Amino acid sequence: MFKPLCLYGLASLILAGCSAISPSGLVAAARLDPLETNPNDISIAVGVPEVLHLANGDAQLFFGFAPDGTNTPSPVGTTVPLTVSTETGPLTPIAGQAIYVFGFATSEAAQLSAVQDRMKALKEQGVMGTGTLSVAITGGCLTGTLDDLPVATWIQTSPDSGFAQLTRPTDFLDTLPLQERLQLIERLQPC
Repeated sequence: MFKPLCLYGLASLILAGCSAISPSGLVAAARLDPLETNPNDISIAVGVPEVLHLANGDAQLFFGFAPDGTNTPSPVGTTVPLTVSTETGPLTPIAGQAIYVFGFATSEAAQLSAVQDRMKALKEQGVMGTGTLSVAITGGCLTGTLDDLPVATWIQTSPDSGFAQLTRPTDFLDTLPLQERLQLIERLQPC
């Protein structure tokens, strides 16, 4: 049996744990069935400082499952680039923030679906473990100075439902080890 997923906001390793998750994010996580939700129906919204411009591939999603115990199957997971579906979306940004809405290209949706199938097989075998859904900023370009990188995330699991906030604005750079932080800052070139 799977433990409930703890959905994490932006992190290349994992953002500050579940403490950044909003109450509505916990409700959205409880409603999300990661094994049955069609990847084509999932949209991820990311709020970043308006000086950071994101394009296709500048954010990635990791979806995986790590079995508990020592004599268990290998972890299952995949990382896929996110595709900008619209730059404005239905969410209202706060002052100084831009919100990008992402989906998945056809090949990435198929990749996620294949991981879902492998996870379902483990579930049917009674394998217990922990699932993870995380989003990472991996690139972008800047139109100004970036001193910190407050990031908020939202998820929509059906075209008919609204976006539920998963994480409140949290400085993504502070969550990264020094080397990864420096690498990300180096990738953020002027637009």
